[in-house]
Amino acid sequence: MPVLISLLFGLAIGSFLNAAIFRLHYGLPIWRGRSQCFTCRMELAWHDLLPVASFLLLRGHCRTCDAEIHWQYPVVELVTALLFVLALTLVPLGLPLGVSLAQLFFWWFIFAIFIFLFVYDARYGELPDQITLPAILIAFVWMQMMHWGWQSSLIGGVVGGGFFLAQYLISRGRWVGGGDIRLGFLIGLVVGWPLVAPSFILAYVLGLVGVLILLGLRRKTFGETVPFGTYLIAGALIAIFFAEPLLKYIGRML
Repeated sequence: MPVLISLLFGLAIGSFLNAAIFRLHYGLPIWRGRSQCFTCRMELAWHDLLPVASFLLLRGHCRTCDAEIHWQYPVVELVTALLFVLALTLVPLGLPLGVSLAQLFFWWFIFAIFIFLFVYDARYGELPDQITLPAILIAFVWMQMMHWGWQSSLIGGVVGGGFFLAQYLISRGRWVGGGDIRLGFLIGLVVGWPLVAPSFILAYVLGLVGVLILLGLRRKTFGETVPFGTYLIAGALIAIFFAEPLLKYIGRML
């Protein structure tokens, strides 16, 4: 039952994230208004908004104008559902129900924020402060209230944000942007110290591999910017789910 609930809730949240990404980019109200086809502007009926299922039933096209529906929509819904299910593995067994639910809600919130920022940065090359800054505040307050190692979290946040702030100041904004600083702080806050270090190392390794692939496919040229926030989030997710082996490796290195 917990797996099924997490799966269905993840699909629903993924559908909301898709709409929120589009609406934020075009300056539309996130919480108000019916969803529309981006081409013909017809309002979508409820049966055309079912996560993944509607995409499959409509064969990836609008019911009214037959415009193609972007593959982002079912992918985001499925990935969100998968992460929401995997979040169950991060909640220790044997905790009081209220504490375990609080931990689960926390990871669901973090994963939703990460997916939003990942897709937004990949599509538009931005990490919007409207999402990152409230997420930092909520994550910090939540961890303080639940007494979840806030010292490690705060150190991780300072190290994560400070790492990119130093690069920003040294390069005068040529290497990284302000959004990277705030995302670095958020990731450090979530993964804590010392996991923030391998999280960033993984991000740079993934970024190097990604850039080489794009150069090989001629999708990028030397000197072009890359949405590094996507790699930071990928590195953070790996660190979150593989925290124990990573910490053991750090311990052996020290």
